[in-house]
Amino acid sequence: MHLKRKYWMILGMVVMILLAVSITFAVADQPDAPPSERYGTLQQHDGQALVQIGHHVITSNDLANFHHKTKNDSSTILPDDAIVLKNMASKELLLQLAEENGVNASLEDGAQKAAEYRKLLESQPQEQQDIHTKLIAESGYTEADYWEQLAPTVYQDLLSVERLLNKLEAEQRANQADIILTGNKLREDLLETAIAERNVIVLDPTIQW
Repeated sequence: MHLKRKYWMILGMVVMILLAVSITFAVADQPDAPPSERYGTLQQHDGQALVQIGHHVITSNDLANFHHKTKNDSSTILPDDAIVLKNMASKELLLQLAEENGVNASLEDGAQKAAEYRKLLESQPQEQQDIHTKLIAESGYTEADYWEQLAPTVYQDLLSVERLLNKLEAEQRANQADIILTGNKLREDLLETAIAERNVIVLDPTIQW
């Protein structure tokens, strides 16, 4: 009985972490648009261009939009703008690479994964369900809007990134790399490489990474 209770406690913690990550992932930019439409281009954008990723740019308006969506989240200590922009650029880079590598998830994939987590959440204690409801409310969405409109696109992006990282990790092993980069280390390496190759460019000199 003790082991079973411990199992459900751990499962509940995992579910809450995944759901919290999905909400954070959602407010980082505009998850309802595909990578080619998420941000403006150098030729057509609103606000001051801050960071360029490929042919697309993150602007001061995108940063302001992030702050607007997170201003009511009392459970989160927000990093400074440089870190926020770095995270936004990293995510956009990963989504573009997923598309280039042919491993980007479909909206249907995202909807299916969202439905799985929603069902899993419903099996958790009411206290944990209430925490998730609070997280959604603080992010500015209703429960219905989150699961029906937002969650499918959020999990679509999460799956795309997951598939890309899995593919790149498998390639490293196949090539018998001396050091296998995984998870955050692989993300950081991809961003550093993109910066070195000028595929990611910081356009505002006041931003220090």
